[in-house]
Amino acid sequence: MKDLKAAYKTIEADHFAPKMEISFIDGDKRETLHYEKVTWNIGGEEKGLRYGENPGQEAALYRLLDGNLRLGEVEMLQPGRYLASVPELLQSGKKCGYCASAADLPAITAKSVAAAAAAGDSDALGVYAECGEYLGRGVSVLIDILNPERIVIGSIFERAQNLLAPAMNAAIKREALGAAAAACQVVPAALGDSIGDYAAVSLAVEGGLGNL
Repeated sequence: MKDLKAAYKTIEADHFAPKMEISFIDGDKRETLHYEKVTWNIGGEEKGLRYGENPGQEAALYRLLDGNLRLGEVEMLQPGRYLASVPELLQSGKKCGYCASAADLPAITAKSVAAAAAAGDSDALGVYAECGEYLGRGVSVLIDILNPERIVIGSIFERAQNLLAPAMNAAIKREALGAAAAACQVVPAALGDSIGDYAAVSLAVEGGLGNL
């Protein structure tokens, strides 16, 4: 009789393609979703899922890289928003590029994720893509209401503009009024990380502390 415990520990090879595309075609309109197979380094071997529904059964997990299925104003799928979260993957024995184990979860920072993204980690890039998407949606509201010529953003945007801007700009183009968006620039704060220092000094002066 086969040892079931050993069977469930065995890392099975699979023959699924590393990338996959699914297209939805409606007349001349075509929407394509691009996926990549998720793999992990387990015991020195680069493998996908350990097993499928049964031991010895090949299986693969794919995640969305880009593309989006839109029906009217409803967005069905978005890049970076996977079916399994990082904690769920870690609990099942998997790993992601910017968090090696569940014990490292409290130590995750925007800086550590940015470093992983700069190194090309797809999980980290997905995090910043999603942040950029929501930043763009928020900025779009300001553009529509205030019609500004320029919006200045400090803090993390100044440090990670290259990671946030692509998804943010795409969201602004999609969500904001075209003429208002074209007239508005979204730029990082020129003072960089010193903006907090200048703000504190200005507050002190305005509050009368400068006369002490």
